[in-house]
Amino acid sequence: MILNFETNRLFLRLFEPSDAKMVQVLAGNVEVAGTTLSIPHPYPDGVAEGWIEATRQSFEKGDSYTFAMVKKEDELHGY
Repeated sequence: MILNFETNRLFLRLFEPSDAKMVQVLAGNVEVAGTTLSIPHPYPDGVAEGWIEATRQSFEKGDSYTFAMVKKEDELHGY
């Protein structure tokens, strides 16, 4: 099942492996990491790829739904 939600400027979609680099940048921000209990800082290489795969598996099982917020230009903006 594929779910995409769209507005005039943004859309929500499942994370893709190609998002890993930007996830690492966003999650590696000390201000972001400081607001969570589970994001390590510094954010190690390879963690984003594993996290993306885990979110996709959880989606497929129906356990949880984690979406990427993407600008219409297809640039990851947040989650």
